[in-house]
Amino acid sequence: MNCKELVYLLGDYFDGSMEPHLRDELGEHIKLCDVCTSFLKTYDKTRILCRSIRCEEIPDEVREQLKAFVAQKAREHRADIERYTTCTIEERQQFARQLVGLFASGDLPPAMTEVAAHHARHCAQCAPYLKPGSVAPATIPPEVVDHLADLAEELPPGEDPFGD
Repeated sequence: MNCKELVYLLGDYFDGSMEPHLRDELGEHIKLCDVCTSFLKTYDKTRILCRSIRCEEIPDEVREQLKAFVAQKAREHRADIERYTTCTIEERQQFARQLVGLFASGDLPPAMTEVAAHHARHCAQCAPYLKPGSVAPATIPPEVVDHLADLAEELPPGEDPFGD
């Protein structure tokens, strides 16, 4: 799970409807990411403040604009949510193995190399797998696979992680 996916799944997280495996992934990400921890605190405070406002205090025009905005954002990001939740474990494992192998050999495109190197500097879990010149292991733990598979989301739009 990465920061962007966390934002897409906040509603399910706070209302308790999130699938257990996704809740676990999100919890692990939050433990490792100070930015998301801070964001979640702010988000939760906002939710609490919003509950204290009575609907009749909000002008009709503002209420309608807010409803339209939220509905539009939900439609825009539904595909991203579905893509994440339906992505197979095998695809993520294959991506992680390829990433580790190409990083070790120095054959990743520059943008993906930078994203992976930055992640390795900040994630003790993944750092042992992202070392230039190392030999890619036969197996990668699921929690590391999840981190590595999510790195492609950090690339600029349209950038291919492997330069294919």
